[in-house]
Amino acid sequence: MDKSLQRFPPAANIIIILRDGETISPTAKTKLFQGDVLYILAPDNNREDLDLVLREEN
Repeated sequence: MDKSLQRFPPAANIIIILRDGETISPTAKTKLFQGDVLYILAPDNNREDLDLVLREEN
């Protein structure tokens, strides 16, 4: 499972990714993988859109 950050709603900002004990500052080319911990800053009205993206299988 990997996801492109470009699939997230435009107002949702992934601030930091924790992966295997390392902190990653995301860029437009960063891929997300199963087990990543995301810190996301987004308006409340983007919650449903974020849930949909995060639950997608690919």
